Amino acid sequence: MRTEIKTVETFNTTNIMKTSNNKTNIMKSLAFIGLFLVSSVGFAQTLTLEQNEVDEFTGRTKKATNMVVVAKSEISAFGNLEFMMARFQTQCVLYVSSSYDLGCSGANGNYIHFLFEDGTSVKYDKDRAKINCRDTNMSYYFVNSNDFKGKVVKKIRFAKSEAYNDYLWDSENSINDFFEIVK
Repeated sequence: MRTEIKTVETFNTTNIMKTSNNKTNIMKSLAFIGLFLVSSVGFAQTLTLEQNEVDEFTGRTKKATNMVVVAKSEISAFGNLEFMMARFQTQCVLYVSSSYDLGCSGANGNYIHFLFEDGTSVKYDKDRAKINCRDTNMSYYFVNSNDFKGKVVKKIRFAKSEAYNDYLWDSENSINDFFEIVK
């Protein structure tokens, strides 16, 4: 009987160790995958065409880029500014999101103001989004590529219902790259 008990104890200890090693390996794999996903989201800022559709019946086109961080706040606590651009037929739409809560999207008085390196500027003051006051809301504006031809964005002032903030352009992509990719 003693031999049987030792055999059973040894068997159980071995299984426990195997189970423990499997759990450890699984946890390491999950941690690695999680780290990979976080680093991919944080550092994958390549501008790409995410949607490229043509309706077979109407011929209408829909093109859209991915969301890319394009500017950083002059005050680090106010975070980043992200853009995504879409084109529906001939109309370009700029989607804008701030990592800092500036208020509601879609509210009267919201605007985005671009200051160019040559001292000129252009302002869009009709936020077309439905009113949304959640922390992660997105504004969008109809924009005209002609307003940006030959221009280099230096700063952006983004205003929502509660506050505005100034951002410095900090992207390898220019605003014209967004227009070009949805052309």
